[in-house]
Amino acid sequence: MLVGFGPFLGAAIVRRLFPLKNDKLALYGNSFSKSLLFMLVPSLVLILLGIKNKQNLNEHLFALQVCIFWLIYIFGEEFGWRGYLQQLIRINDYAKALIVGIQWYIWHLSFILEKTDLTRELVFLLVLIVGSFIAIKVTKRTQSLLTSVGLHFSFSVMTNIPAPPFYLYGILVMLVIWAVLLWKWPRNKLHRAKQT
Repeated sequence: MLVGFGPFLGAAIVRRLFPLKNDKLALYGNSFSKSLLFMLVPSLVLILLGIKNKQNLNEHLFALQVCIFWLIYIFGEEFGWRGYLQQLIRINDYAKALIVGIQWYIWHLSFILEKTDLTRELVFLLVLIVGSFIAIKVTKRTQSLLTSVGLHFSFSVMTNIPAPPFYLYGILVMLVIWAVLLWKWPRNKLHRAKQT
């Protein structure tokens, strides 16, 4: 949990020193219920599927525990990456995703702390850059930090937890719910003004 405190604390300090002139990303954007559901869908899917563990705890209760700790950790990270850095950079989305993805990669220090190889590191870097791009597009649509927490959580689950039985069905359900939420998401006033 404390690992996510780094980006959170860094962003909080830098926000104080260099406030964002145009902070467009709120905690839940223009829809509290949709933001909360978007964030919780991956957790609910994981809790339903359960996680096998060496402690012989109930798989669903263990999944709930993992979800609580990870959501706190990921919120800390996202407060820094999407909550501040993404908004600070005023360039096109592709370059922004590249900068945020590289910063996110360097912050993990995986190339120093773990036994690894170049291919694995390049794949990890690519995942973070693509993940940043998807998060940029989703947060632009929703104006919600919680949606980026949900996306980040799903990336973390898919890359860190051994796949439980029927996990592909869970991913499919999650993607369908996300697609419906994004389709139904209320458009912000700025977007409407541009369309008219």
